[in-house]
Amino acid sequence: MDTKVSVIIPTYNRPQKLEEALDTVNNQSYENIEIIVVNDGSDVSYSTVTALDNPNVRYFKHSENQGACAARNTGIKQASGKFLAFLDDDDKWRQSKVREGINELETSDKDTKVCYSGVIHKNGNGDVKSVKKAKNRGWITDEILLGNFVGTFSNVIIEKEAVLETGLLDEDFPAWQDWEWYIRLSLDHKYTYNKSNNTVHVEHEEERMSSDSTRTESALYKMIDKHTDTARKYGLSKKFQSRCYSTKARYGLTTGNYDKAIQFSLLSLVLDKSNMHGLKILAAALDDGLGYRAIRSVKSLFHYIR
Repeated sequence: MDTKVSVIIPTYNRPQKLEEALDTVNNQSYENIEIIVVNDGSDVSYSTVTALDNPNVRYFKHSENQGACAARNTGIKQASGKFLAFLDDDDKWRQSKVREGINELETSDKDTKVCYSGVIHKNGNGDVKSVKKAKNRGWITDEILLGNFVGTFSNVIIEKEAVLETGLLDEDFPAWQDWEWYIRLSLDHKYTYNKSNNTVHVEHEEERMSSDSTRTESALYKMIDKHTDTARKYGLSKKFQSRCYSTKARYGLTTGNYDKAIQFSLLSLVLDKSNMHGLKILAAALDDGLGYRAIRSVKSLFHYIR
C-alpha cells in the first residue's frame, strides 16, 4: 500500500477555488492521500463544497483570519501522513505529481527529505507565462540563499520528520515565507527533484497588486536579519543581501512600481555589482521610460562601484 501523504490546502473566501483544488488532489494517480483543508476564518459559506463530505477530507476552520502560513501550520499539526504536500487553492497539479515526488524521496538516501518539480506559470487567463524547470539537488543551502528556485509551497513534498526537526513556517514573515522556510530546511536536509513540470501556478491580479506593498519590504529586512549569519558561513553575506534587494525590486517591476524597482535594484548592485538579476530588473525598469534623472542615477552608481 502507498505510504500516506497529507495534502494541506489553506483557503480563504474562495469556495469555488477550493472545489477545483480538491478535484486536483482527487485526480492524483497516488492512492493513499489524506486531504486537510484549513479555512482561514472565511466570512463566506463553504456549504456548497460537496467534496468536504469525502471521508478522506478533514476540515478545520480558524475562528478569525490569521494568514495562509498559520493555516498551513495548523494543517501540519493535524497531519497524520509520513509525507506532507501543500496546495494553494488556486494552483493545480498534474496527475502524477504526488506519485513521482514520493517515488523520488523513497528511492533517495536517508538525508533527502524534500522534493520539488518544475513549475508552469500561468496568468489569470490561463496563458502560459513561463516554465521553470527544477535544477538543483543535494545540499543546496549555498544555492537557495541566492534565490528561491524551488517555487511556491504548492511545489514541495516533504517528509514530516524533517518539518518536526526544522520547525514550522515563520508566521512573523508577511511575505517570502516559502523561501525563508526552504533555507532552514536546507540546513539539515538534502533536496531532490523530479524532472516533470508537475505544478501549475496561477497568478491572479490580486496577487500581483499585493506583492509590492509594505509586506514585501518588511519581509526583506526580516530575511536579511534572520539569515545573513547563515549566508556569512558560506561566504555569501553580501550576495545574499543583494539577492534579497533584487527580489524586492522584481516585485516593484511586476506591479508597475518602477521607483521601487529602481531603488532596490540599485541597492542590490551596490552590494554585488555582478548580480545579473538586479541588473536585468534595473534595465527593464529603465526601459519603461523613467527619464533622464533615473538614467543619471544609474551612471552615478556605476561610477561609485567601479
